[in-house]
Amino acid sequence: MRRSNSRKNSPRIHLYPNNRPNKCAECDKTVVELYRTKERKIRRLGGEQEIIEHIFGCVNPECPQADQKLHPPRQTPPRSSYHFEIIREVGRLRKQEHKTFEDIITELQRQNVEIGESSSCARHLFHYYEIYEMIWAKQDLKEQCQGQDVVLAIDGAKPENGVATLYLVTDALKQEVYGSDWLLYSGTEHIVKLLRQIEALDLNVVGFVSDKQRALLLAVQEVFGDIPHQFCQFHWFKEASRPLSELDRRLNKYLKKNLRKLRVLTRTVEKSVVKGKLPSHNLVVLKELEPFLTVLLQAKNKPPFVLKGLQNWQRAKLLLTEILAILSDANIPVFDGTTRDLPPSHKSLVLAARYLTKTLETSLFDVWNVHIASQWQITLEELLNPESQPVEWVKEKRSANYAQKQFHRFITRVNTCGSCFLEILQTHIKESFNRWVDGLLVCFDHPSIPRTNNSLENYVYLLKKRQIKISGRRNNHLTLRHQQCFRYVLKTPSATQFLRYCQSTSIERYTKFRQHYLDLLTPIVKEYRIKRNFSRMLKSSFAFIRQEMVLSSSCT
Repeated sequence: MRRSNSRKNSPRIHLYPNNRPNKCAECDKTVVELYRTKERKIRRLGGEQEIIEHIFGCVNPECPQADQKLHPPRQTPPRSSYHFEIIREVGRLRKQEHKTFEDIITELQRQNVEIGESSSCARHLFHYYEIYEMIWAKQDLKEQCQGQDVVLAIDGAKPENGVATLYLVTDALKQEVYGSDWLLYSGTEHIVKLLRQIEALDLNVVGFVSDKQRALLLAVQEVFGDIPHQFCQFHWFKEASRPLSELDRRLNKYLKKNLRKLRVLTRTVEKSVVKGKLPSHNLVVLKELEPFLTVLLQAKNKPPFVLKGLQNWQRAKLLLTEILAILSDANIPVFDGTTRDLPPSHKSLVLAARYLTKTLETSLFDVWNVHIASQWQITLEELLNPESQPVEWVKEKRSANYAQKQFHRFITRVNTCGSCFLEILQTHIKESFNRWVDGLLVCFDHPSIPRTNNSLENYVYLLKKRQIKISGRRNNHLTLRHQQCFRYVLKTPSATQFLRYCQSTSIERYTKFRQHYLDLLTPIVKEYRIKRNFSRMLKSSFAFIRQEMVLSSSCT
């Protein structure tokens, strides 16, 4: 009885290929029904459903499709009785609502889906969802994007060290990824194939943003025609500031090479303290400066707007200023006399001040050049930014011409002060601007187009950083620092572990055990804070150094 009632209640549906075709697409003759399948039950949301599939085919022996059968659209995966809508519902409950497989089974049973109580069946359906997930994502994306006005951005990078390049096509405003592909060759024909996939989404592309790569320009022109194409201004600044980046990198390299002498000084003072030739507070002072020195030595160049060489010089100057302030309060001459004539209580600070002074004075002219050039970049960044211009000026029909005139007026009237480097940089900026000017100021005439695809650069950088963490490579000191920090935090015992540990060992032994991990953790945490706020941390550390010097002088 149960069987007959279920058959009576479940609706029976006949399925035909492509809404019951009448003629063959190849020979244009009538197609006939070859056979029909037996009635089959499939499980859907709300109950079961009986389906009968009708199979059609062309009976013309000369037709290329004579041996091919026309099947109706598939309702279920192969060898499964669950409809695709149930599989999508399982994926939605699992990935969007983050429900367990037991909760998914309860939810499906509430929607009258016959499914076993064990979680293995839900796991099996979720495995099907992972297989068809990409197909459904493309279908949804195509339905959402039909007829929309978008500005596309394209860029390529290598998130992992390999031969192929990852090319991403995104919405320049919403940061939504429309397409991606690994390309072994970055030629025009390969990029055209990627852009054809975006063209199939039926988007109304009103603009494009990319760097000035010839293959990208030709591919965009071939697929989307003569649409407004903005060259990324961030890429132009990297090209225009190449002499500045090289000078800043040499400056940073020179500073690191000479600042390492402070670590040699620390080892020398440590030997003298062990032998009893110097007071112990000399070593304490240099150890207090060690985290600041580590921050300076680990700084990497990030052109064009973050100049680590100039930043390191300014931070080393702050360090020298604090040291000289302590020595001036103690009325100790820094540059007079030989090393043997220095007072033992302040000998380490005097030697550190001499090293820093010599390093900063030698690189003073390069620092002045980098500082003047960085001010040029700040001014140019404001001139080429439509948002920083007056509203009335941007609303003009030929606002790009105004921006171009403003650029030439600034770059020709800028004062090079007789510096050879500034003259070379001025000429290089002019030449690079003339090469890029055709697409560099499109954002002025078309306000909907952004002036850079730097957000795509950041997206690729996050991919690269994530790949480094997943692969476990040990060549990235930042990843190592964070891993060490978390590891030592977890190993430091809590209050409950402290009471449990004291039952089996003495408190003195536990104190040494805990202090060992705190000694490893404190420099790492302190170094992270120093990177965030160098000057404030420097003042707090030198407040401790002043206290040490006062106590040591009063004790002696």
